[in-house]
Parts: sequence; structure tokens; C-alpha cells
Amino acid sequence: MFCALVGKIGRLLKLSRVASLGREVELLVLG
Repeated sequence: MFCALVGKIGRLLKLSRVASLGREVELLVLG
């Protein structure tokens, strides 16, 4: 159960990091 929780949190962090990176790239391209 603990491993599943850690995996879920890790996936969320990875998704948020990818989303923020995409936003930065979008700002760079548009700006």
C-alpha cells in the first residue's frame, strides 16, 4: 500500500513538472 501511495505521488509530481515545463516553453515560444 505504501509503495502504491509513493508511486501515485511520484506520478503526480512528474505530471506537474511536465506541465510547468510545457507552460514555460509555451511562454518562451509565444513571447
